[in-house]
Amino acid sequence: MEEIDRLSDLPDGILHHILSSLDTKSVVQTSVLSSRWKLVWKQVRILNFRRSSFGTDLGFMQHVDQVLSFRSDCDILKISTDFRIGRNLDMFGRIMEYAAFHGVQQLSLLRIIENAIAMICGCYHTLKVLELQRACLNKTAFEMLSGLELLETLTLQSSHFEFSGVNEPQDPFANFPKLKNLQLLHCSSVSLSADDDSNRVLVVSGPQLLCLEIHRPQFDSIEICAPKLKS
Repeated sequence: MEEIDRLSDLPDGILHHILSSLDTKSVVQTSVLSSRWKLVWKQVRILNFRRSSFGTDLGFMQHVDQVLSFRSDCDILKISTDFRIGRNLDMFGRIMEYAAFHGVQQLSLLRIIENAIAMICGCYHTLKVLELQRACLNKTAFEMLSGLELLETLTLQSSHFEFSGVNEPQDPFANFPKLKNLQLLHCSSVSLSADDDSNRVLVVSGPQLLCLEIHRPQFDSIEICAPKLKS
């Protein structure tokens, strides 16, 4: 009995949705299925770059170059990465340059460093959702991120905020013009002063902030100033 390939009969939109849940290595591998699949993977708008899928940094970098070179010219909805950006800064720069040119709206990044923050800000004209995991953010980093003028949702997970050590409240989110949703998950403070007795107060303020989630914070205290907050 002849097997029927029902998957390939699905509309492109459904196939793109299915492929969006896979890492880019698996997505590219679907190109061997048929002549149609050679084109389908190139139009996926969510790119999940996974260093953990490769044995070496070189193999991963070659894969990233392949995806960016052969993908179609359609816009990107989201890019996520799992590699240490500090060890692959040049490659991250290429990804961010490509993302900015193709109108990326969402980024999910691991272990961001200050030099890479400036690269993210190249997406200021389109980026609406940003998730950073295991990041270390100081005042300069927050100032740069506040330049993302369309940013509506920010998630910081297992991240450290660098405090100046002065006994004054730190208000890192005050200058985010359109921030509506903020998640602080397992975040903590790092004092830059030798004075361990400094009171590290985190202020969460935002004129447009609607939703705030704080889970297992590690600050001396938290003050919230958000007149439109609903939850």
